[in-house]
Amino acid sequence: RGTVEAYSAGKGKGSTFTVRLPVNPLVPGRKAKVQPAEKIDLSGVRVMVVDDEPDARDIFETVLKRAGATVTSAASAADALARFESVRPTVLLSDIAMPGVDGLQLIQAIRSRSDWLARVPAAALTAHARDVDREAALEEGYDLHLVKPVEPAQLLRSVEQLARSAPGDAEEAEPDS
Repeated sequence: RGTVEAYSAGKGKGSTFTVRLPVNPLVPGRKAKVQPAEKIDLSGVRVMVVDDEPDARDIFETVLKRAGATVTSAASAADALARFESVRPTVLLSDIAMPGVDGLQLIQAIRSRSDWLARVPAAALTAHARDVDREAALEEGYDLHLVKPVEPAQLLRSVEQLARSAPGDAEEAEPDS
């Protein structure tokens, strides 16, 4: 059970509300059952996470690193594009609704490349859950459309699935003709 507290210094002086919710409530007399997390090993997988919300980036980064992935975060699509070639991600995870260059423009720019990085598997991470939003993301070049909030197990399964379809680094070095 949670608690709610309210405080005000008086009329016209604003109010503060504090809501506390338990993370893992215990039933008296029983030990807490912790559900084992799905064990997915993402060692060797390089993930680029693009989201303008610092909290979202931190959560995705933490979940992915715990599974062994190497994670590079970018706060904007422009930052991601500037670092994309040097990072050489195995998988791209990107928010759609970002100021300036949005996630749809980001995937368009990546898919228009002439090298193997154009085929990096990508998932759109977005709060836009309508069918039309999903269709737009897939039409622009995303391989998956994941609706926020994304459960950690779903995120890991999705990254694992995308990594399996990633082009190998060997494809980058095409022989000179």
